[in-house]
Amino acid sequence: MVGGEMSKQWTRSVARAREVSWAENGISVGKSIGVFDRIRGRRCDMEESLDLETIDLGRRSWEASRRGPMARRLSAVSYTAAPNLTKKVPDPKVVKPARRTTPVKKRPQVDQAQKQREELAALQEQLSGLQKKLLEKDEALRSAEHLISRISAANAAVDELRGQLTEKESQIESTGSELHGAKIQLAEKQAALEKLEWEAKVSSTKVEELQVDVASMDVEISALMKLFRKITENDRAPYSRERADDSSLECEPVQLDDMVGDIDMEKMEQEMSAYATALAAAKDNPTDEFLKAVTEARLRLQAFVL
Repeated sequence: MVGGEMSKQWTRSVARAREVSWAENGISVGKSIGVFDRIRGRRCDMEESLDLETIDLGRRSWEASRRGPMARRLSAVSYTAAPNLTKKVPDPKVVKPARRTTPVKKRPQVDQAQKQREELAALQEQLSGLQKKLLEKDEALRSAEHLISRISAANAAVDELRGQLTEKESQIESTGSELHGAKIQLAEKQAALEKLEWEAKVSSTKVEELQVDVASMDVEISALMKLFRKITENDRAPYSRERADDSSLECEPVQLDDMVGDIDMEKMEQEMSAYATALAAAKDNPTDEFLKAVTEARLRLQAFVL
């Protein structure tokens, strides 16, 4: 351990001396520190290896002392003393001329270059992999853009179809409303037709009744006409003498002059013609007005005769 401390002191002094010499020769302290750090690292590695060897030899000698004299002889034969690393420490005040440093072996540089080439190859592989992934991402992006364009076109087509569907629905609604109105008009016309059919049935029944009344009135009129003709013939015919001389058949003459005078033949014929005209009109158009006119004409004729 004493040797290790001395070696550390020696390295410190050497470092100071080199700094001084580098400063005199114009070498920067930063570069000197870097070189010194590399040298000190190697020195520490050597010291650690020597310390480990010393510890190993001490352990072996102690084990040999425990085993016996034979083992001590063998340990003495196999023991190798550690090199004496103690050197004179130069005085830091004394400035020695700078020595040329021995050229560093090129093996570490070659290894470092090989390592750099390997790292560069690995980086190139990573870069190629990243480029490949980037190409795949670009291809996926292009396919996604194409898919998005297709989806947008499909959405536009769907919107157009929806507009057409809305227009068709509005047309269907308008057609349905028109159809509903036509159904209402048809129902109204059907109701009017049913009403006309009912009125026609009622009119037909009234016509039948009128026909019966006309037939009865024709019979009455024909009877009245026969009566009037007979009365007029009796009024105009002269009385025979045989009949006048026959006292057994004498009777008071019927005073027909007053009866015939009371009945105006022309007026009766006018009422009869008016009744016939109203009856013919009611047959052609059996409405309430014509039926009412027929009834009034019949009543006038009956009042005139009776």
